[in-house]
Order: sequence, then C-alpha cells, then structure tokens
Amino acid sequence: MILLKCLPLSQHMIYVYPRMYALHQITEEDGPLYNVPVLQLTAERMSRRGAYLIDCGQQLIVWIGKEISDDFCTDVLAKDNYARLPECSANFPVLETPRSQCVCGFVKQLQSRRPHHPSVYILREDSRVSSLFTQHLLDDRTESSMSYYEFLVHVQKQLTK
Repeated sequence: MILLKCLPLSQHMIYVYPRMYALHQITEEDGPLYNVPVLQLTAERMSRRGAYLIDCGQQLIVWIGKEISDDFCTDVLAKDNYARLPECSANFPVLETPRSQCVCGFVKQLQSRRPHHPSVYILREDSRVSSLFTQHLLDDRTESSMSYYEFLVHVQKQLTK
C-alpha cells in the first residue's frame, strides 16, 4: 500500500502490468541504451529456445527455456549447458563476453530506473518455483479466469450498459 502512495505513475504501472523482454535477442547493436522491444505477457510469445525477463517492479525474474543454446549458457550464465544451470539463482555472473556485458548492461539499465534496486532471480523452465515467472503472464487465459484483454472487454461492456 505504501508503494501506491509514493511511486511515480510510470513505476506504479509496472506493478499493475509488468514488462517482458527477450534476453536471448539482445545484441551489441542495441547500443548502450538497449532499446529492447517489450513483449506481450503471454506464453505464445515465448520459445523454449529463449531466455525472458519479466520486470514486475520489485523483482526482475528471468526464465530460461529448456532448449536454450549452449552458447547463451556459456556466454551469459557461465555454465556449459541448460542441465548444469541451478534451479534458481540470483544475479548474473560477471563475465567478459560481449553477450554477457549486453545482458548485464540491460539489467543494470532497468535497475537504475528505479528508486530502489530490484532483485534478480534466474529460474529454469523446469524449476519448482517457475510459477514466480508464469504468474505474471497476465494475457494468458486460465480455466478459472479471463485474460487481461477479456477482462477489459468485460469491464467496457459493463460500463456501457
């Protein structure tokens, strides 16, 4: 509740509707400002060959797909392959590879935009706590709830009655 009262609107919106980015697509050409496109919060936009970051305000949660390339694991996570990754870890290792510097630079850029320093969690797809990531996929519809878009349409219909 305190956050609602003291955060600027731009920061508050991230708590309401997080942002998702494809880390495996960050390249050196993105430059120092890292203009990485924001993805829709749905599993349809994700691939098992990718690494995705959800910025949900107080946390930056990274999901690593089972089929991520060994090059990404080596260059960014300092592990030979997906199987050697820990189930859950905090922060990226500091490596001298260009790809690691790009990913770490992007994460630091996101952290620097906050009045507080959000924690980073790196989760494997098959992790027992991968729901920390998937719970933020607001545009996905479940059996017991509407997607975010369906909810907005429902609210609009209720307001026009």
